[in-house]
Amino acid sequence: MANNYRLRSICIFVLICGAFAFLSYRLFSIQVSRHKEYKDIQRSQFYYKEETAPRAGIIFDRKGKILALSKKVDSVYANPKVLKAHSAQVKKVSAILKITEETLNDILQKGYNARKSFVWLKRRVSDEESSNLRSQKIKGLGFQEEYKRCYPNGTLACHLIGFRGLDETALGGVESAYDTYLKGAKGERYVPRDAKAGKVVTLEMIEKPPLPGKNIYLTIDTVIQFIAEEELDNACKKWKPLSAEVIVLKTSTSEVLAMANRPVFDPNQPSAYPQETYRNHCVADQYEPGSVFKPFIASSLLLRNMANPDELIFCENGKYKMGGRILNDHKPHGNLSFRDVVALSSNIGMAKLGMRMSKSEMFHYVKLFGFGAPSGVGLPAEATGIITPFERWNDYTLASVPMGHEIAVTSMQLIKAFNVFANGGKLVNPTILSKIADKEGNIVSERDNNKSYRLLPSETEKEMRLILRKVVETGTAPEANIKEYTIAGKTGTAQKMNPDGTYSHNKFRAVFVGFAPVENPEITVLVMLDEPKGSYYGGVVAAPVVANIIRKTLKYLGTPSRLNIATTE
Repeated sequence: MANNYRLRSICIFVLICGAFAFLSYRLFSIQVSRHKEYKDIQRSQFYYKEETAPRAGIIFDRKGKILALSKKVDSVYANPKVLKAHSAQVKKVSAILKITEETLNDILQKGYNARKSFVWLKRRVSDEESSNLRSQKIKGLGFQEEYKRCYPNGTLACHLIGFRGLDETALGGVESAYDTYLKGAKGERYVPRDAKAGKVVTLEMIEKPPLPGKNIYLTIDTVIQFIAEEELDNACKKWKPLSAEVIVLKTSTSEVLAMANRPVFDPNQPSAYPQETYRNHCVADQYEPGSVFKPFIASSLLLRNMANPDELIFCENGKYKMGGRILNDHKPHGNLSFRDVVALSSNIGMAKLGMRMSKSEMFHYVKLFGFGAPSGVGLPAEATGIITPFERWNDYTLASVPMGHEIAVTSMQLIKAFNVFANGGKLVNPTILSKIADKEGNIVSERDNNKSYRLLPSETEKEMRLILRKVVETGTAPEANIKEYTIAGKTGTAQKMNPDGTYSHNKFRAVFVGFAPVENPEITVLVMLDEPKGSYYGGVVAAPVVANIIRKTLKYLGTPSRLNIATTE
């Protein structure tokens, strides 16, 4: 009997110990090892988890002027259970937010039917709209702060900067290229639900604050950008092209001082403009460059000692039969020096000179100037240009490429390569980025200046400068021969292709690339007009625009003009 009692006692003790052990294990599991899991379940039952947007970084120009910034604005929401569709208050909201009553009633009714206590009425409203609505003190209406991207200069440099969509999504330009740095990191907050699982928006718990984006400092100068765009606008009014492009580089470093396209859009309200206006033609469009390509083959010939600057080339008096093909010059020429073949832009002379090179040599030098590859500027949607595959090169190719045919380039590639003739013979990748810094001003990243190599020796580069100066003094671009500064450059007048693959006789691209002062170049400028009306020659349409930009920009930079120097002397 005593043994049975003892056995039952031991069993009961073991059961009690086991129960305590199990309870301890469960408590440990709930409170410690699975604490986060249960906490997340509890939060999901009582709270909404919401991401909070960070403030995107500021974009500055090279002198610290703001090009883009994010500011806090109100977004308007409603509780459809309180502010009901078809109520008298909806009319007031409709008038202030400029949303039709029909649309508002539809939003509120759908929210009510879905038993929602939160629906957006309008995101990122203006300060005036917010102030007017707040003064009405309408029940069921609420406000939540969000960030809105603002571009204080309107359309200025819009293609270069890009813009952000309704949800701060980067769309094009620098906004996209450096979005990793600009956008920052999202935060988290928990908003309690009400008894019917609706959102109680007045009570919130911030779990993790958002991190602001880094600030971007660009190489562009707002003043030079304005000068370039003003001159491009003047050219567009005069010549009425389909589109137009301008790029200004700092010659020594290939920093982009200005870049613009026409037509434009306002990044503050991009939806008001056709999507095709968003296109950055300077990097996205590729085209046959025409005669502006001649200096690249001419310098390659000099570099290989395959031509002498003083030698004479017979240009067939303007018409030359080459196999089954007839080449024409826009003006008939007899004997021209090598220099004048470039300065007067003889197609026949350049075709004959090009035939001196082998296919592999010409292909090599075209690639060496950077054609057929991205320029390295780092903007989105950049085209690579087109070089005819080497296996398809023939004798016609050797005559065509020196005239700027059978090859397609972007304006950014073209000015990058042309800068070789002005900066001491170096091929330098263009850049738009100066530095990236956090909000305290600590530098996170700086421009990489190492991506360059010497392409031309100094004697070849000097000879090319003389030839390109001659283009302006006595060649095809006399309208760029201004009194204040010495300009060198090259014209291009390229026929566009018809849909059937033949060349058009009434659709052209007019281009001019120039740099100044020739003695010590500071800026290199490209202007291209697509299908100008009235005239289509690069020397008539584009060269004066480049000259005006150079005149105004060098004056702004404080570069002494020849007029002042002569007066002083």
